[in-house]
Amino acid sequence: MFDNVAECIEYILECQSEKIFFILAESWYITVVPVIHDLEQIHSIYVLSYNQHVYCQEQQYSKVCGVYNTIDDIHEVLVQEVAVLTTAKDLAISFMPSTSGNSISLSNRLEASFMYFQLLIDVLLSINVGNAKYDMINECRRQYDGNDYQLNIIDEFERQYTNGRAIEWYTRDSFLYRILNKALRVQDIDILFKLRFFIKDLQAQLEKLYEDDEKKRNGIIVVYRSILLDFLSTTTDRNIALIYSGGGLQRPSQESVLFEIMVDQEKCQRPFHNIRDLSSFYAENEVLFAMGMICRIQSIQEVDGVWSVKLTSNEEDDEDLKKLRLHMREELTNETNIVPFGKLLSMMGEYDKLVQFYLLMLAEMSDDDPKRQIFHSHLGATYTDLGKYEEALPM
Repeated sequence: MFDNVAECIEYILECQSEKIFFILAESWYITVVPVIHDLEQIHSIYVLSYNQHVYCQEQQYSKVCGVYNTIDDIHEVLVQEVAVLTTAKDLAISFMPSTSGNSISLSNRLEASFMYFQLLIDVLLSINVGNAKYDMINECRRQYDGNDYQLNIIDEFERQYTNGRAIEWYTRDSFLYRILNKALRVQDIDILFKLRFFIKDLQAQLEKLYEDDEKKRNGIIVVYRSILLDFLSTTTDRNIALIYSGGGLQRPSQESVLFEIMVDQEKCQRPFHNIRDLSSFYAENEVLFAMGMICRIQSIQEVDGVWSVKLTSNEEDDEDLKKLRLHMREELTNETNIVPFGKLLSMMGEYDKLVQFYLLMLAEMSDDDPKRQIFHSHLGATYTDLGKYEEALPM
């Protein structure tokens, strides 16, 4: 909270990596709004006033959402806005174009990026856990340093967590959901590596529930989601998904999007389960799918201010995917997932990520691990490609 205009603007300029919901008194409107309105970090602006005349400039400043008589009125609007933004920030969709003929090449960066994420999942699920739980807890504490509320929840997680409660913790509105989904969204190898302990537990619990459901699965189910996640959390209730999509309400620079996904339960090879009884939000009737869910777009249309995207889960029948996976197997050989993952990063020219990946793997290996020499050799070659010859020499 600021009572000095200059200090307020200075603070806003420093928060370049955040999204700001800005509340101001009418008396600051003319001075502050023209200065901050076009800043990327300003998500929306709310004016506290008993008068309405400031809205004469509404069309000029699209981020001004309204004039409100009380702070309680603003709070009511903010609750929904924050929920929508939090959901939108979990967006992590990769689009792969259809291939034609035999023109499948890893020089196509879109296809390489698609397979990169698929291999990233495989690597995370195949590497040893080791001391990963402590690495994860330390990282979470680092990210929430100074936030006593979340630090207390992290302490609770350290004391009470068991692998049979992975889904419960994932669905809880806390540090874990936010850190994991952000890392998946931006494909932060370092953070995902530190979270591998929990990712493996979550995947394992979902696979176990999927196996237990085998005799119950039949026919087509339709699930909804306002935004697709990497661990795809959906609901069978369309109205709930609409709420999180924004429900067609006008927002500056935003659109409401609702995904309707048709899943053939007998053909779907991706583990999924209705986690209503395990979720922290029972009423949302969630169906959780494992990472890497692949869908094909069937149609897109706007209805009552909401973009409705109809999808089908058909990765098991998708000829494009079969061709791409066959090509990947030929290109990357039948080595363990870890080596192809490194090769793919190299093919994509992602050398900085490749260095980070090799260093993380070496840090986890024992001194007598026979693979250390291989990884040191790859790391040295990567440093050479980057022109960092001094770093490459000790390799």
